[in-house]
Amino acid sequence: MTYTSLALLSAVFAAIAHITARTLLRTLKVQDMFGISFLSVAGLLLLGAPWFFHFSFTLRSVLLLTTVVLLDTVGNFFYFKSFERHEASVITPILALSPAFAFVASWVFLDLAEPWYMYAIAGIIMLAVVWFSMDRKRILFILPAVVTAACFGLSALPTKLLLSDVTTNAPTLYMLRAAMIGFITLLVFGTRFKNVSTKQFGYIILRSAIVSTSWILFYYALVQGDVGIVSTLGATAPVFVFIIGIAFLKERMTWQKLLAAGLIVLLSLTL
Repeated sequence: MTYTSLALLSAVFAAIAHITARTLLRTLKVQDMFGISFLSVAGLLLLGAPWFFHFSFTLRSVLLLTTVVLLDTVGNFFYFKSFERHEASVITPILALSPAFAFVASWVFLDLAEPWYMYAIAGIIMLAVVWFSMDRKRILFILPAVVTAACFGLSALPTKLLLSDVTTNAPTLYMLRAAMIGFITLLVFGTRFKNVSTKQFGYIILRSAIVSTSWILFYYALVQGDVGIVSTLGATAPVFVFIIGIAFLKERMTWQKLLAAGLIVLLSLTL
């Protein structure tokens, strides 16, 4: 598969993860599910680790991994905080701003790898995604989502560096990332397993599998493609939240959103 296809498929799974996050946070607090979510991801991937594990431990690789983990720990905390307070349709468009931070970081630290018009198309897609679904009346209440977008966008750069020089592979990196974030969370918030029912725990594990699939696809896309463009396509999740909402959740469809969604998908396929 091409990196654009991988990134778009990642966005589909991310959309499902956004919806399930909001569903869980209607009955749980962030502190209850934060650590469990990441340790579940690490546990699921650990089952296959003997067949895929690869990581070259050097000072550079450890520093890059630590940078990814710290950025994504902060980003994920505010991610869950955002969904604790708002619906998925409010938060996901703000997360689509993450490519802007990825573009800036890649321009500063990496050479641009694609023709200029591809970056122009990516910029149009990013702006269209935000316009497509942002509730402008609530713009003052989305600071946590902006912090999340910044952290996720910036973490794409060290992730790209780790994956590009064969220091590690996608499933290994995501497993290490999840395990480290999970342990950091337990150190900060402590163990809160007693607050999670058996049914909720099963739902968290299911969501963990969906999230793992999304991020591993995103990492594989980063191996092949430009940081900014991959981040842009991976951030088209709001479009798929909209499509899933219409198809399965019986949400109201407007022709403006349908037109915008079609335009975003069409532009994405040109990259």
